Amino acid sequence: MIYVNKRTGAIIDSPTSIIGGDWVQKGSDKVVSDVPSKDAFEETKQVDIQDDKNDLTKEEIMNELDALGIEYNKKAKKEELFKLMMGD
Repeated sequence: MIYVNKRTGAIIDSPTSIIGGDWVQKGSDKVVSDVPSKDAFEETKQVDIQDDKNDLTKEEIMNELDALGIEYNKKAKKEELFKLMMGD
């Protein structure tokens, strides 16, 4: 998303939402809210976790579990290992 600072004219391209100050999303005159909604945060968090799971290989997850000292079944599916890594 591209944001423009209405006061300074600075432009930022950010993959996440920018809040506060004089920032507006490009093409909008509405100033971005200072306080994001809880739903917006949860939605972003869920998308980030899903992206992480898809980006990591089973081997990378197993390496991370080893580094964290977490025991696991080497025959477990990637999704199960990911849940272990995330503390679910």
